[in-house]
Amino acid sequence: TVQRIVDFRMDLESKTNGEASEVDLSHPILKQFSEALADDLNMAGALGVVIPWVRGDHPDPHESLAVWKKINSVLSIAPVNEGIAEAVADSSSGDDEYAEADQWCKDLDNARANKDYDAADEIRKKIQDAGFEVQTTKEGTVIKRTLA
Repeated sequence: TVQRIVDFRMDLESKTNGEASEVDLSHPILKQFSEALADDLNMAGALGVVIPWVRGDHPDPHESLAVWKKINSVLSIAPVNEGIAEAVADSSSGDDEYAEADQWCKDLDNARANKDYDAADEIRKKIQDAGFEVQTTKEGTVIKRTLA
């Protein structure tokens, strides 16, 4: 769930260049979220509002980012996201460990292309042992730092 929320935040930041609309507690999601918290700090109820909302459609990412920022002022998940965002967004960030893992992704793709699945499995394990989550996409292998 935390990873889904982190990905959601990163997606909103990407779509909006970090620019959020103005919202207040009258926004339907914020109203439900704050009402749950006002009910004896019902965190389960508050998360019961947030999690389906994160999974839903967001036609206005600027508004959604603003809502998320208000919610995050309570949940404080964004500090986790902030550390991951730069590492995932820019493989040329100067982080030697990330650059090395990025090269392993290319090696993994090459091993798969050559149908050397044993080598591909070994490379995948090496990437995971280095603290990255491995995902296969149409464009090739991508990595994200694991949260814990």
